[in-house]
Amino acid sequence: MKLKGMNEAWINTDGTSYQGDLVTTRRELDRVFGKQEFYAGDKVNFEWVLAFEDENGITVGTIYDYKNYDHILGEDEVYSWHLGGHDKSISYEILKAFIQRGGIVHEIPNAGGKKTWTPFGYHYAS
Repeated sequence: MKLKGMNEAWINTDGTSYQGDLVTTRRELDRVFGKQEFYAGDKVNFEWVLAFEDENGITVGTIYDYKNYDHILGEDEVYSWHLGGHDKSISYEILKAFIQRGGIVHEIPNAGGKKTWTPFGYHYAS
């Protein structure tokens, strides 16, 4: 799949849901997919919206923090960002685009034993 659009109004995220995680910083996401401003949504403070295209059409993916009410994430704070889409395959496409564009993936942070799905399989934070 080819990355076709980023953070554009025409990209419809209706029906997307959590599909995996990407552990990185907000600074890396801003650098790779465009700067996002804090907007204090209902359950999300920061979100990147991506559209991928192949012979079957457009596939939508999102990267977002979820119910992170404790504090606003700092630019260099390592966080397990949620990946959203219509199925788990979008996690692979988001991660591939992130790495191809020079993004840096970090280790999964201490999450009290939280089970985390990535495109490489399930991981358990200690």
